[in-house]
Amino acid sequence: MEEYAVESLFKKVNWYINMFSIIIMGLVGVLNSSYAITVIMGLALLCLLNIIYFYDGKAISIYKYLYLAMAMIWVYINPIYFVFAFPVVCCLVLGMDDNRRFIVYTCVVDSITMILILYLNDLKIIWSLIFVLISICVVFVVNVIHYSECKYINLNVNMEKAMKKLAIEAMNEKSLREKIARERNLELENIRLSERDRISRDIHNQVGHTLSAAAVTLDAVEVLMDSDDVDISTTKDKVSKANERIHEAIESIRKVVRTMDSDDDTIIMSDYIDSLEELIKNFKMDTNINIISNFEQVRDDSKISIENAAFLSGAIAELLTNGVKHGKANVFVIVMVKDNNFLKVKVQDNGKGIEKEDDMRFKLSQGFGLKKIEEYLLKHGGNMKVSSNDGFDVEMEIGIEG
Repeated sequence: MEEYAVESLFKKVNWYINMFSIIIMGLVGVLNSSYAITVIMGLALLCLLNIIYFYDGKAISIYKYLYLAMAMIWVYINPIYFVFAFPVVCCLVLGMDDNRRFIVYTCVVDSITMILILYLNDLKIIWSLIFVLISICVVFVVNVIHYSECKYINLNVNMEKAMKKLAIEAMNEKSLREKIARERNLELENIRLSERDRISRDIHNQVGHTLSAAAVTLDAVEVLMDSDDVDISTTKDKVSKANERIHEAIESIRKVVRTMDSDDDTIIMSDYIDSLEELIKNFKMDTNINIISNFEQVRDDSKISIENAAFLSGAIAELLTNGVKHGKANVFVIVMVKDNNFLKVKVQDNGKGIEKEDDMRFKLSQGFGLKKIEEYLLKHGGNMKVSSNDGFDVEMEIGIEG
């Protein structure tokens, strides 16, 4: 596109020069009949030159050599053309704001032509010689000025492009850094929220149920104290159990803190089953209900993440509490089996359950404990199934590792 624009402007400048030269040559032929034949031949050569120049697809390259070749011949025929045309070129160059290289090239071509005139013609008229010498000096000055201006402009353009490129790169780098910082802050915030949710869940699962059992025991003590026939031994036993539950709650809080500070985030399944059986034993003692459990198939040296282990303990405690409180159940069956890398836990009771499916969906959506259990399982690639035919059944599945 730029080359085409340069060529078009070059043609326009050359056209103006030639038209002015034709007018001058015509005036010379009219005023001086001795130049009539020379003028006619010059006009013919000038027209031929323009035809070749404007209709050749490679006008720039051909014109450069054709112009010099014809100039050497034309000097013998009509030196008047160059004497009058060359100052016009100088005026056009000086009057133009555009400083492209083709203008300098035009001046160089005409400079060579004027030097040929000096060597090939006997310029006896002093004013013609002075005129030509002045023109050559003007061309030299114009070439120097335009070369300097072109060099300066090109330098400024290159510097401007380089500065724009650096500015764009700096903006892109700044934008990338800001994006990385935002993503990092968001990641840290998500980690903090996840950790806070896990801590609240652990405290709810491990401490809440223990304190609830202690509160139930103390309520029973209060009832015994208000009765007429107070059994001191039974009352002391209840108070002792409540005290044990409170200490267990304190120990559970300490375990949560130790778990947060520990580098190892897994626990051996056999150790976990021992702690789970202790939880069930305490619940049986506090509520006087019958709980049948079977964990032998999973009592081995495999590992489960502490997070998942704490979740399962809390989920089982939640289901036991809900079964006693809402379902009025007095018998529970808890079975845990291993299926490849998954643990399957089934908790079943003999409570009243939920008669209608719509009521079950409502209970699941409204119940904090059941809702949290389902959300956790789905988040960690597990699932939960609930049925309420004879009593209330819950089946949970979760990964044993990770």
